[in-house]
Parts: sequence; C-alpha cells; structure tokens
Amino acid sequence: MISLTRTNGITVRLDASYDVEAETVEYTVTCDSTRLYFGDFKRAAVLYKSLCEEIKMKCDMSGRLAALDEMYGRKEVA
Repeated sequence: MISLTRTNGITVRLDASYDVEAETVEYTVTCDSTRLYFGDFKRAAVLYKSLCEEIKMKCDMSGRLAALDEMYGRKEVA
C-alpha cells in the first residue's frame, strides 16, 4: 500500500505490486468496489488525488467510477 484515504465513509487506496519474473510494476487505485489498473505511477497518483478531492467535496461518485472502470478496469476474459 502506498496511500489510503477514508473520508465521508468512502475509502480510496493506492497500491503497487511488482512482478519479479516479468520485472513489471502495476499500480492500482481502489474506490469502493471499483479497482483501476495502471502501468504508470503518475497517472495512478493523479487519479487517486482527484478521487480524494471529489470525496471531500461529497460528490456523487457512481457515474465517475463507472466511466473510469470502462477505461482502466480489468476486463474478465472468458
């Protein structure tokens, strides 16, 4: 875990994981049940900060999280 913010009952979390064999890093931003995946720390950190600010302002996050999930969510392969 890199950072964790809990405001107004909503938790936003920024994590990193490193694959030793592939030598790759993956960053995740989690908000409620939405998990977003990034290969670039800067993009993940900027989104994390943005979500934290929106939660502090008590914005409705459902539409924003759904749109972000379409862009950065991991799609299940059948």
